[in-house]
Amino acid sequence: MLLTIDKKSRIPVYVQVMDSIISQIEDGVFYNGSKLPSERELCDLFDVSRTTIRQAMKELEIDGFVHTYRGRGTFVESRRFNQDMSSIYSYTETMKKLGKTISTKLIEFAQIECDERVARKMKCTAGTKIYRLKRVRYADNEATLIVTTHMPCERFP
Repeated sequence: MLLTIDKKSRIPVYVQVMDSIISQIEDGVFYNGSKLPSERELCDLFDVSRTTIRQAMKELEIDGFVHTYRGRGTFVESRRFNQDMSSIYSYTETMKKLGKTISTKLIEFAQIECDERVARKMKCTAGTKIYRLKRVRYADNEATLIVTTHMPCERFP
């Protein structure tokens, strides 16, 4: 198991923990349906705080790698399903059907270097220059959705 964490790295420690666990899932060390070590055991294995492990587990669950059952533990998800929501869901069309007036407010537009997590999703290398857009979507002037979009700078000069 790769459990080395570089605490001097610019990559946040919880992201390094996530990457290590994802690698172990992909390598079959942790397989579909298997239980991960407890938070306390992971703290000892990675030599990090419980807060760091909890943040990593939360992100892994959001990304669909694991599911936590209160009182039972955290298990590797048996199926990870990624769907391009833009092809099956239109926020604008759905809200219009409900008779809502739609508006959008741009709250962030920044050029950044992507971290390991975003790089994995974009299938590029960490440090690649990307644009990050954050928008709040409104229905009848009520905030209903926050959308974060990442785009490679080289593709959208």
